[in-house]
Amino acid sequence: MACPIPSVLYQTKGLPAAQAINIYVGAGQSNFQGNALISGFSGQYQSNILNTNIWTGSRADGLIAGVNNQGVDSLRAGPELSFGVAKATAIGKTIGLVKWAVGGTTLAVDWVAGTGPQYVTLKARVQAALNYWNSNNYIPTIKGFLWMQGESDAQTLAYANAYNANLQAFIAQFKTDFASSLSGSFVFAIGGLGAISYTYTSTVQAAQAAVGALGGNATFTNTDLTLQGDGLHFDSPAQTTLGTRFSGVV
Repeated sequence: MACPIPSVLYQTKGLPAAQAINIYVGAGQSNFQGNALISGFSGQYQSNILNTNIWTGSRADGLIAGVNNQGVDSLRAGPELSFGVAKATAIGKTIGLVKWAVGGTTLAVDWVAGTGPQYVTLKARVQAALNYWNSNNYIPTIKGFLWMQGESDAQTLAYANAYNANLQAFIAQFKTDFASSLSGSFVFAIGGLGAISYTYTSTVQAAQAAVGALGGNATFTNTDLTLQGDGLHFDSPAQTTLGTRFSGVV
């Protein structure tokens, strides 16, 4: 007598539910890229940064100082180290970070909304990172943007005078480009210029404060932070403070 064919030969096991992950985008010039010696940061920032994954360009890996934090070289870092510690600790879960910062760049030319070469690169990196997290069973939501830039614009009157309008255009373009991925509580955080001595520093600082006061944005001053001997780049303690300040507003 033939055996009956079972109605179900096997049962597939469903994938685990996708996990939500908060994504933070960071961009700007060398004071976000990171020119401060990692050896000058306190011990908790000198190795693995717990609960922070950073987009490397091909995948998201755990943030490790001197390995993938994307400073100007492997010995240096920016605010990403202390930001990761502070933000992940504050929300009690792993976060994602997409970083793109290039020294010597201007908002007036390099970061022009939609078309500037650095904006184009940033947009591509953010989209690739979102695609990666989506394809790895996460639901990524962009919660905040960390912007530390303006030193180069402070050297040219026309660039400084246009900073307010250019930054508003940049923010609007980013919100348009990533509208489907933004959190309802998304914050664009503007780190104010430090106490640098370029001719039009105060003009850029005033523009940063004005744009930061607009709805959905935030800003803070950094004129109290210590600079390295070049009078331009934040030192390691200053970068630690910068990262925690960003964490507090996004």
